[in-house]
Amino acid sequence: MRHFLGAFLLLFILSGCIKEEHYLNDQFQIEGLDPSFALPLVYTNLTLSDIEQEFDSENFIFNEDEQTFALVYDGELFNLGADDLQAIDAEAFETAYTLSAVEATAINLLPEGTTAEIGQAIPLSFNADNGEALDSLRFSGGSMALELSSTIPHDVTLFLTIPELTQNGVPFQEFVDFQYPGFTPFDTELAFDLEGYVLDLTQGGMTSNSFTLDIQGFVTSTGETTNPGDEIAISLTLDISQLASAFGYFGQLSAISSVDTQFVDLYRDLNNGILHFADPRIDLDIYNTSGVPAQVSVEGVFAPENAQDQQLGGSDLTNFPVIAAAANPGAEAITEHNFTNAGTVPTLTELLDEGPFELIYTSAININPLGQTQNFLLDTSRIRCDVEMILPFFGYADNFSLIDTLDLDLAEALGVGDEEEISWEDLKQATIRLVADNGLPIQIDGQVYFADTLFNVVDSLFKEPWEAIFQQGFVDFSLSENDPNFGRVLSVTREITDVTLSREQVRELLDGEVKKVILKGRANTNQAQNQQLVRFYPEYTLGLKLSAKIDTDISINE
Repeated sequence: MRHFLGAFLLLFILSGCIKEEHYLNDQFQIEGLDPSFALPLVYTNLTLSDIEQEFDSENFIFNEDEQTFALVYDGELFNLGADDLQAIDAEAFETAYTLSAVEATAINLLPEGTTAEIGQAIPLSFNADNGEALDSLRFSGGSMALELSSTIPHDVTLFLTIPELTQNGVPFQEFVDFQYPGFTPFDTELAFDLEGYVLDLTQGGMTSNSFTLDIQGFVTSTGETTNPGDEIAISLTLDISQLASAFGYFGQLSAISSVDTQFVDLYRDLNNGILHFADPRIDLDIYNTSGVPAQVSVEGVFAPENAQDQQLGGSDLTNFPVIAAAANPGAEAITEHNFTNAGTVPTLTELLDEGPFELIYTSAININPLGQTQNFLLDTSRIRCDVEMILPFFGYADNFSLIDTLDLDLAEALGVGDEEEISWEDLKQATIRLVADNGLPIQIDGQVYFADTLFNVVDSLFKEPWEAIFQQGFVDFSLSENDPNFGRVLSVTREITDVTLSREQVRELLDGEVKKVILKGRANTNQAQNQQLVRFYPEYTLGLKLSAKIDTDISINE
């Protein structure tokens, strides 16, 4: 939000004008009369809730009867996806099929061109650098790469099977046939798409992280000598960056850092004024669609523009609850936490008193902080933390500056000019009257500048730099803080403001081709200089009557 409430009150006065056209009857003749007539521009009685609907704001206004009006700024502290919540991106398994002395002797006894069977089931295990205990992986993409390098000086044919890697219930199997080129080592490379495959890592529910590479095949003798220790070296790499789901325990990951900046545009108009919120808070709502609990460490909340280097601390930041995991795939767990004055040092109010329009949050996230548990992840799983800074209108404002610009065709608005019903020569003077019945605990002093399309100021509405347009509604400051009417407006205050523009002033404005109105104001809540606290409620009322009286030199007898 770019403007405080008063800016929109000023805006509403002039931008909400509705001109009613009044014409003189040709038969109406009274000798010697200098005719004049009034243009009712605005007559309305609004609540603060009504005015809120006119806000041009990106920020939500909390607005319920008998609840203090509050401004809400939304942000996001962190948003973690499935890739952030597990550390396994690719896993390389290095193994080999090595000939024993018995196998080497048997192959050497073969006549050239005849074969001997070989075979072995080789267990493979995922590294568990973070204590992972994986049960199953379902692939939505990715690939498996196989590299085979042989020092056996014969032709080799292999059937490679991974019984635990299945697609539609069918285990993965590949036939490999590579011929001895006359030298060793000789090798081959293969790659396979993993989309749609499921890898069971439990060995029938008995363990985790494990699967088997089953090698079956035969060696066809080339007549070369075979030595014990000759082997087929195998490198198997699983790219698991594209998982549809994963189950098991994903270990304890730490220091997943996040930084977010929240802009508080309200303070951009402060201009050395004071805007004091007595009871601000920051609400954190954490949504977890994964089966992974986490612990947040809020490392800092600070305002970089503040003259004082204040970094928020206190129990609200250090005693952060564990983020609950979702109960099952498709579910969502919600964890709530908030920062208030009672749990922050310095207090939120003290941090905000300098009027920062940037707040920076820094955080770190630890996965599975309570140790081993059963986790799950889907490719859509996320842990997201939404931040709302809530500023209830309970406090005080002193010399808070306001500014806004509106489009206004003055000649059309007044109905005076060469193309209007009344020529400026016929105009004697124009008087604008504003009657404000103010039920808000705020006084607004204003000034209106008329400008051309290039924003060159032609004239101002008031002679003095500031005019008291709205006087404060009455607040009884003798009440105790426990009284339900503490800080509440108890009665409405009326202020009448008249401004008279002479013919020459109107002509100057018309000649200046006024197309813009620049509204400036300054706002003060009741006894802000004494730091008295006031409250704003949606049911507060504001009555506005705005009219213009046009006096002319038209001769009615003519």
